[in-house]
Amino acid sequence: MSMLQITSALMTHRGMRRKHNEDAVGYEYPSDVARLQADGVLFIVADGVGGLAAGERASQMAVDQLKQHYFNSDTALSL
Repeated sequence: MSMLQITSALMTHRGMRRKHNEDAVGYEYPSDVARLQADGVLFIVADGVGGLAAGERASQMAVDQLKQHYFNSDTALSL
């Protein structure tokens, strides 16, 4: 069986109303073949909370937490 090769490219845009971008993106590609077959690849887009204090940190924290916990969660739990 051959493995699918994925090349990822990530990009966000600040939008038409904001002066800076508060969005965050990320992905996690498990190196373990069994985990990859069971759970796939995780792609994350976190829309920033425009205009609120630390919106860019909040969206980046959401991405970081999902990346940290998605593949380490109990596999018996359904998404």
